[in-house]
Amino acid sequence: MSMIRILHWPLLAALLVILALPAQAEDSEIALEEIMAEITEALTLSDEQVPAVEAALKAYLVDLDETQAKYEDVEEPDPQEMISDLKDVRENYYESLQKTLSKEQWKQYEALRESILLEVFSEIAALRIIDLEEPLDRKSVV
Repeated sequence: MSMIRILHWPLLAALLVILALPAQAEDSEIALEEIMAEITEALTLSDEQVPAVEAALKAYLVDLDETQAKYEDVEEPDPQEMISDLKDVRENYYESLQKTLSKEQWKQYEALRESILLEVFSEIAALRIIDLEEPLDRKSVV
């Protein structure tokens, strides 16, 4: 299963920002290339669309990083403000994509995004169920 089927692109992008330490910059660039390859294939991007989508994704990463940095040194950040700022970053990313993608490609992106999120949440739920099960040694005692 490809990396893109496991994580939603912006979620993966957020992880790239978090993991993008100087020593990992080359790995992050490789991951970005892999994401772009997946997006290009899934949405059948034209040669003209690829640079615009890549620029939107990179801008999203920068904005996300800047938003995260804004709250790093704040002792007790306002959760509503943080959520609002992150939503703004996401909406800017989506608006940028919508300017580049055709209506059909945007619909494909939305459908793919929803299916990936459903898959991610299903996997999280499955892990949660595993966490709730009794340990094997307790079952054998009872």
